[in-house]
Amino acid sequence: MHYTYQMYKADLFRGIMTTLAQNLRLRHLTLRLPNSSHSKDDALDVLRKFETLETLELIDARDWEPPSVFEQVAALKNLKQVTFSFSCRSPSEAACKAALPKMKQLESATFSDGRPHIQQGWEETLTKFAGELIANRKMAVIELPGQKLVFKPTRDDITVGCVIFSLYHSNPGEPLNLEAIRVNGTQPKTARLYLKQTGKNQFELPALKIAFSSEELGGPLYMSLKVWFNELTNQKDGFVYEHLPDRYA
Repeated sequence: MHYTYQMYKADLFRGIMTTLAQNLRLRHLTLRLPNSSHSKDDALDVLRKFETLETLELIDARDWEPPSVFEQVAALKNLKQVTFSFSCRSPSEAACKAALPKMKQLESATFSDGRPHIQQGWEETLTKFAGELIANRKMAVIELPGQKLVFKPTRDDITVGCVIFSLYHSNPGEPLNLEAIRVNGTQPKTARLYLKQTGKNQFELPALKIAFSSEELGGPLYMSLKVWFNELTNQKDGFVYEHLPDRYA
């Protein structure tokens, strides 16, 4: 649908949009706003009525003011895909980032500058933000509280010198896809975390919020704690375990 000056003059835009919104079979809408002072954001409040809309393409040619349509779009509860094209110098990134999390069904969001051969940087910033938001929704989350770990060897001649917290998956022949994991909100640089020693046989496990996508990992995510002893090498410490499988737990 192309919002024209004639629609504005005859006050037809709101009526046409309201009629379209009553069509419960309507799934896709393409809306074009001309570069005209007659294109007002308040006229777009009618977008909230499109309850069945799943995809929206909004092409806003106005170059004289930033758009403020994000709240209206966020009200579309069934929206799965949205494409924004703006010709202003820079839309309100803060308003957009506040609205995107409200779109619970969103599967794809793309932003572009409507002016040919011009890129301001906000397009990539907002598209990346939306992509990360959508990806994070598909992640499972494991939260481990911060705690002190106390090891109690049954042999007096053995002390724990190092503890490693590791992440791994079911295929040891392939490297772990760290891009599918977030630890405390950021992508980890390594699958291992060396715990801080706080005393004899005592180590500190920090609070960890681990988010991961089993789909991207190709299976479940596993976690383990591996201890290294001061008095033995890691290759020849199996005999000191009362139950050898504990070494690989």
